[in-house]
Amino acid sequence: MEKLFCGFVTFLYPGVKTSFRKMYLQYHQFFGTIIFILAILSCHSGIMEKVKASLGTEYLNLPAAAYVANFLGVSITVFAVLVIYLLFLPHFKRRPLPEEDKICLELHENVS
Repeated sequence: MEKLFCGFVTFLYPGVKTSFRKMYLQYHQFFGTIIFILAILSCHSGIMEKVKASLGTEYLNLPAAAYVANFLGVSITVFAVLVIYLLFLPHFKRRPLPEEDKICLELHENVS
């Protein structure tokens, strides 16, 4: 919860210095990626728990429900890999809007 609060304060409060935002952004991205990976792992364990509870040893014979669960698990994994791949490509990083550059310039001029 404190991570969420720190993110809101850092990136939404206009009085925070740009240098602090740049420093905090690295940690924000790292922990955001870790939380995303943990959510994907939670989905996988939930799917397997449901399948094992409902099918039991019948899962070894691969009935239709097992195929659906396996397909869902593979789909979630492919989605996660694509998201993480796109997350680290510099081409897909958000560029600052022109008005944001102007705000940064005005802040730097006021500080000088």
